[in-house]
Amino acid sequence: MTDPASRSSPAGAQRRAIIAEVENNTAALCRRSLEGIGFQVQIVASGVDALALARGEPPKVILLGEQLRDVPAWEVVGWLRANPSLRATPIIILGANAEAEQNFGDFRPGAFLRKPILPHMTQRTVTALVDEQEHHS
Repeated sequence: MTDPASRSSPAGAQRRAIIAEVENNTAALCRRSLEGIGFQVQIVASGVDALALARGEPPKVILLGEQLRDVPAWEVVGWLRANPSLRATPIIILGANAEAEQNFGDFRPGAFLRKPILPHMTQRTVTALVDEQEHHS
């Protein structure tokens, strides 16, 4: 099985997204969903890698699995929100249950999607968040 960190979509896409997720099937499903609406996608399994990618070139949206290879997603959210260039980047948490959703509190702009991930809900949520962010910037 290919390491998710080694995958990326073809160049030339207008908008960029980062997916940090340890479950390969979930990462692949999110990737296909985002590529279907014109995003260039980078997948990693660690929060540190997601932060490094985001700092290098801020994405339009970041999807975070609730538990990553190295740190929990809530810690990555804190790092992102502490960085002035990433503070307004929409974050979508990919979580398993309502308890996980409550652990994140208010991390706007952002949303919580429960697993199993539904492609149309992923597309709808990403589009709404990114459109709102682009409208306000």
